[in-house]
Amino acid sequence: MKNFKIVLAAVSLLFEWHACKDKTTTEPTPAKTLNKALLYNKKWYAKSGHSHKFLDAGVYQAPGGTWKWLNNSDSMAFKASEFTNEKIWYFKSCTAHEMECTLGSAAAAINAWDLHKDTPW
Repeated sequence: MKNFKIVLAAVSLLFEWHACKDKTTTEPTPAKTLNKALLYNKKWYAKSGHSHKFLDAGVYQAPGGTWKWLNNSDSMAFKASEFTNEKIWYFKSCTAHEMECTLGSAAAAINAWDLHKDTPW
């Protein structure tokens, strides 16, 4: 019985060694970050079909619409036109082709991020 336990332990170690040996390593997927420079002068499409465009110099979509970063943070105040109330966007990430944001602090608090792409869905 003692020899059986030794053989069983040796076989178990052999299987564990073989399982570890065959693992292939892959490069991790880079984390999405908020690159503000990639946000501008590009149309961002939501799944709903609605789009946003943050132009240079604080213009949102068209003349009369405005945007500005709040305290150099991930939050942006914007007005769709001079006749609308100011709203706050919170940004999670912006890459070359995807942007994640949400409207309002309550949505940001529960991680309700909306994915936008630079091409229509």
